[in-house]
Amino acid sequence: MDKNKKLVVYFNKKSSFVALIMMLAMTSLMLFLLFSFSQANIIFFPSLPFLDFLVFSAIRVVISALIALFTLGIIYYFVGILYKGPAVILDEKGIWVKHYNFIPKESIEEFYPYQISGTLGCIGIKVKDTEFLSKQSDLNGKIGIFWAKLFNSYHINLANLDTSSEDIMIFYQRYIKH
Repeated sequence: MDKNKKLVVYFNKKSSFVALIMMLAMTSLMLFLLFSFSQANIIFFPSLPFLDFLVFSAIRVVISALIALFTLGIIYYFVGILYKGPAVILDEKGIWVKHYNFIPKESIEEFYPYQISGTLGCIGIKVKDTEFLSKQSDLNGKIGIFWAKLFNSYHINLANLDTSSEDIMIFYQRYIKH
């Protein structure tokens, strides 16, 4: 902790790189499956060629959608690896979070650590007013809020940080919590 009562936390680049490699591998597998189904001469329903066409078309559409999702994940992780700025900045006034901007300490309902296997720092932030947060967030933040509302969880989850969640919690308890 520094004398200015400010903690700057960055993303863990090594974990982002591993996730990028995993996304590339999954996309390669999906492309292989899509090509395999496109070249397949298997007929599921010999007496109903139209039904056979529908089954193969449905399989291709699902695999194509998965490829699109994995490709978006690749872009997201690649951009994350190139990002040089902080993930979170904590100070006496509140918390600045990438994609969500500044959250004053009065707007924070809950701040807690959580664990995902293999990750060093994971924290969650529950805010009192998600509409306020949504207005000031960028596109990625708005998407995160959408998913949180969809799953009835009004939390900002931050994982893959280069500082342990215990160190972040100690700073939060000492300087931010009311």
